[in-house]
Amino acid sequence: MVHEFRCCICGKPSRGWGNNPWPVKESGECCDCCNSRAVIPARIKLSETKNQKHDESKVSTAEALAG
Repeated sequence: MVHEFRCCICGKPSRGWGNNPWPVKESGECCDCCNSRAVIPARIKLSETKNQKHDESKVSTAEALAG
């Protein structure tokens, strides 16, 4: 039996496993198209932002130790 659901991002009916829509939406299931076009890029952007903040804190710590 195939799982049928309505995508919580685009609202279109979909079939298959469904995908976790976070961070675009907090709950529900999203279709493969919205997952690849919206969810994955949003996760990558969050990861880059988090890594940038982590790198900045390392520089700040190094500067504080050197000063």
